[in-house]
Amino acid sequence: MNWSSKDLRLTAAQANFLGSGRNSVHQRVDDRTQLILEARKMFGPWKRNPDMTYSMPLSPKGEAALSRYRNRKTRGK
Repeated sequence: MNWSSKDLRLTAAQANFLGSGRNSVHQRVDDRTQLILEARKMFGPWKRNPDMTYSMPLSPKGEAALSRYRNRKTRGK
């Protein structure tokens, strides 16, 4: 799928959250980041893990955005 550069643009905090699930020591900041990324459709549907917990994997758009962000950071060095 083709998304515009604007659709795939991430802030450093958003990229950190997509990559690790955390961005801040403050839960409210993480909650807000998650809501923003969910609204931008960066996550797929909830899925059940083998240990009976649930997680939201990245959507194809989220994977593309994170990949683009990481490539941009490595090219800039």
